Amino acid sequence: MFRNITGYMGDRSSKKNKLQHIRKMYDLVDKHSSPRFQDEIFCQICKQTNKNPSLASTINGWELMMLCLAMFPPSSHLMLSLMVYCASVIESVKSNDPLVLQYAETCLHNVHKITSLGKQAAPSDEEIEKIRQGNTSYNLKSYQI
Repeated sequence: MFRNITGYMGDRSSKKNKLQHIRKMYDLVDKHSSPRFQDEIFCQICKQTNKNPSLASTINGWELMMLCLAMFPPSSHLMLSLMVYCASVIESVKSNDPLVLQYAETCLHNVHKITSLGKQAAPSDEEIEKIRQGNTSYNLKSYQI
């Protein structure tokens, strides 16, 4: 999973494109649907976005966080910590990058929604592309992001 996260973010070189990385991650989540496995993904993304020296990588990481929150929730044990992390990033970047701010706000909003709804079917390629472009007005299965 870590290789797909760092490949998606651009922190390591990869022959896969972003769509291939997220599809692989979605397949692994379907295969190993343990809440601990899902929490590990969120923790790894937080670690990779926290004080990452590359703005492009940080943006990709938040994009990935949005994609994960479109399919599966953090456990009840991690939910509050993930929300606190999102809120702390929002506070720290208010005067910095607007895209990171937008993504962190969207993620903060979606943590509660996906937790209430539970695991969803993997988004289509079209829905993935809308999420990646920062479109927050599309309908993903049973809820509005």
